[in-house]
Order: sequence, then C-alpha cells, then structure tokens
Amino acid sequence: MKTYLLRIFLILPSLILPLISIGSHLSVNRIEYAYIGDSTGIPFHYRIRVHFINIEPQLQAVSSLVMHHSSSCDSSSTFLVNRVSGPKSLTTSPLICGVNGTQNPKISIYEGFLTLSGPCMDHKFYFHECCRTGNYNNVQNSEGMYLEALLNNMRGDHDSPTLLSEPIAIICPGRTIDWKQKIYANSSDSIFFALTSPKRDPNQDLSFLHGLSATSPFFSTTPITFDGSNSNLGFTPTVIGKSLAAIMVEQYSYDSTYSVWIQSGITTIELSLFVTNNCDPIISLGPIPDTTGFKLDSISGVFGFPMTCGDSTLHLSFNDDVDCSSIDISDFRFLDPNGVPIPIMDITKNCSFGTTDALILKLAYPVTWDGDYQLLIRRGSDGNSIKNPCGFETPSITSIPFFLRGCSNLGTVDHSFQDLRVYPNPTQGILKITWKKRPTSLEYSLRDISGKELKVGILDGTHCILDLTSFDPGNYLLILLDGTEVRTQRIMLF
Repeated sequence: MKTYLLRIFLILPSLILPLISIGSHLSVNRIEYAYIGDSTGIPFHYRIRVHFINIEPQLQAVSSLVMHHSSSCDSSSTFLVNRVSGPKSLTTSPLICGVNGTQNPKISIYEGFLTLSGPCMDHKFYFHECCRTGNYNNVQNSEGMYLEALLNNMRGDHDSPTLLSEPIAIICPGRTIDWKQKIYANSSDSIFFALTSPKRDPNQDLSFLHGLSATSPFFSTTPITFDGSNSNLGFTPTVIGKSLAAIMVEQYSYDSTYSVWIQSGITTIELSLFVTNNCDPIISLGPIPDTTGFKLDSISGVFGFPMTCGDSTLHLSFNDDVDCSSIDISDFRFLDPNGVPIPIMDITKNCSFGTTDALILKLAYPVTWDGDYQLLIRRGSDGNSIKNPCGFETPSITSIPFFLRGCSNLGTVDHSFQDLRVYPNPTQGILKITWKKRPTSLEYSLRDISGKELKVGILDGTHCILDLTSFDPGNYLLILLDGTEVRTQRIMLF
C-alpha cells in the first residue's frame, strides 16, 4: 500500500508541474542531497536542495520548481521542491569584490523530500529547463539549462559534498585571483575535482565561444590554472560581464570489506563569474590590519599594540581574509627601538580553505628592551605583499606600531652580557668578543639583514675570535644567547 501511495504522490505533480517555469532570470548552480532516514525513521529518505542564482534581483523568484529522479532500478519520476530561502543577498561568497551594475545577484534555495525505492548505483537527481539565462559572454546563449547530481547507495547512504560559500564571484578586471570554492566532503569520504562543461541537456554540453573551453572557460591575460585536489581556479579576468563555468566533484567512500574506494556520487557545480568596474574601494586597499587591540602609550603618546616583556611572538589580525598563497616571511620586517631588524623565523598562518584572517609571527628571540617597535608589511621576495582574495595587496610599506614598557632592566644591569665587547666594528672579518663575567658558554648566530641564518656556534671562555672573512662585505646581525637573555649586535664588514 505504501508503494502505491508513493507512486501516486509522484505521478500527480508530473501532471500539473510543467506549468511552472523559472523564467529567464534564474540560473541553477547546484543540487545537494542529504540522507535523513536516521532522523525520520524512513529508509532511503533524502532531502534534496537546489540553489539558484537570481540574475535579475528585481524579479521575484517562483515559489516551486519541478525536479526529476531516475535510476536503472526504478521508473523515472518527478517531485516538487519549494522555495525555503531567498532571494537573499550573497553573504558567504569569498569573492565579492564590487557591485555588478546596480545590484548584486541573489540566492534562492528550494527544498523537497524523496524516498528512494532502495539501493542503486545510479540514482540521478536533475533539473532541466528549456532556456538558459542569456547575456553570458563566454558561451552560446538561449540554449537549454541542465544540472544533475548522482548517488550510488549500494554500499550505504551518503550525502553530497558541502559548500561553505556560494560558487559566485564578483571581481575586478586585471587582478590575478585564486578562486577558492571551499568544498568539503561529509563523513570520511574523499573528493576530487575537475573542470567540466555546463550542460544544455542530459547528452549535450553547452557551446563555448571560439578560443574558450571547459578547461579554459574565461577570458584571461594569464593561463588558467585549476587544482584538482582543492578546486582552486586561478586566472586574470579581462572582459566586463558575466561568464559561466562548471566543476565536477567526484566523491569516493572506502569499502572496508573489500579494502577499495568506491565512487559514491558525482555532483556538478556551476560557477557564475561577474567582472565589473564597480570595485569596492575598501577592498581595493588590500588586507587591513585589525587595530582594535591598539592602546595609547602614555610615554610616547602613540597608539599601538602593547607587548609584554619577553614576548617572542606577534599576533596580527585582519578585518578581512588574506590569501594564504600570498603570505611569505619576507613580506614582514620587525624593527627594534634602534631600527635594527629582529628576524622573523616562522609564520603560523591558520589557513582554512586557502584564506586566513589571523597570523602569528615567531621572532628569533624575545623582546627585552623598552621602546617603540615597528612591524612593516612590504613587498617580499615572492613579488607581492599580502593580498586579499580579490587580488589587492596591502600597500608597501605599511607600518604597524608596537611598544614595550617596564622591561628596561633586562640586559643592562648585572646580567650575563655585562662588560661585553664586540670589536673592531666595522671589521675586515676578524671579530673579537670579550666579557668579564661568563659562567657558561655562549651561543651565537650570524644572520643577514633579512634574518637568514648564516653561521651558528658556541663561544667558550672570556675571549673569543670569530672569523667572518668568508662573508661578503655588508651589514650582518650577530645574535648572542645565554638562556633567556639575548644581545643583538649589528656588524659591518668592509
């Protein structure tokens, strides 16, 4: 009886739903499925969600849509999905760099429920519309619109991959970007990515304009790159307007019985790219350091980040995301109160899907001298300073003030470096180091101005000679360490 009721429910919508059309202002971007049988108590019970882009935000999205299901294990059927969200503005896209015309596109989400007949290796959920939204500048317009999601539940029920952000970008021309889709697999499944062609119907791909293709879908001044392990898409857009591309996501589940990976699903995600000259002026400034932790220094009268005596790390946050691929140690320089660089040894990036909003910079040694410090953000050896996902750099040079108070006694009175002498300085290469009070050996590190370590060793006794004749003329940093106490001496070779 339950089987007949289900079939009647599925057949009735097929008689009335063809009258419903999404019009010419919506474009589907993905179909998601999730197994909900454990919570509903209904075997093979799935929730189906369909995400649409409202290309013309002033037009109202329809309230219901027709979806299709087919498999080799059952007859084809249609079912209804109802709008449960939207149209709403984009809030989760990592690449909203400007405004597309007068309004940005909006998202509508439709939801329905379907009980499958049982396990099958080729369940297909799909949407098909006669005509695709026009005015794309990279594909033939007025062709059909077709999108599908495949499920293999022969070895158990599965969910489709999850997107943390909508696959929509509004970017500025001439900026090289790395478009990160932020897709992850549910449970312990593995996923792989490939560029594919959007479809006009189940058997035909959409036609790209001359010179473009599924693997090179956009007009770009740089070669288009795609990482199949994380779906990152790199390019430099040139043509104003909207473009279309698609990513195929293959999902695999591990079968412990046979010790093999089995494909459990394939999902196609359509990407919508809008290139506009209406760039956000704030985003155009690049990543902006968050200064909410600034304090007023009562001595200098300057606002900056306060430090604690003995700090050996700097914590830096930003008001927006930073592209992790743009971060390099050479992008930063930390200066002590005398303007001498304190080498930065490492950066903890805290990246998630290729972006971060917080960095931890590890210094070569703790700060122990009162005074005003500066962290400089500059263009490093990687050819750029830090960039946001929209491709805009922090201006080089950006200075961030730090200050240290209440630490003056360290390194000046009655400590391991009392009466330390490093001479002659400048030197031709033979450096003498003497001190009167040395209970233990002294570690040293010679570095260039960028902080790169060139020579290390241990000094014993109270008189030592350090041979630097093998190094080129220039400025160097000699770091002397005794436990937690550090002395940095600038050395000039000529």
